Amino acid sequence: MKDLKPVNVTIGQSVTAIRGVVLTLLCPVEGFPLPKVSWRTTLRLITLLDEQKGYQIRMHNETVGTLVLNGTKVKSGLKVTYVCVASNIVASTEAYSSVVLKGRDM
Repeated sequence: MKDLKPVNVTIGQSVTAIRGVVLTLLCPVEGFPLPKVSWRTTLRLITLLDEQKGYQIRMHNETVGTLVLNGTKVKSGLKVTYVCVASNIVASTEAYSSVVLKGRDM
């Protein structure tokens, strides 16, 4: 397969991508105190233990949480909704993006 360029998506956007692409969901946050970012699907929390399943959770910088999705490890054809949860002691808020990967499973 030809090398695919990474795709960056700001949370709130939906995307259909080719299986094998590295997809980064960006979740900009603001507030005081600065919110902590966590990620989940509509079914479960995504943790650092999910790295073998193709997920990496990072803070791009102090104000942007990122979820990196390795598209070679995720089944194609499934529509998955990813949720960015930003919370601090004052409030919590969520934003959503739907992702569909197209192409044959490897």
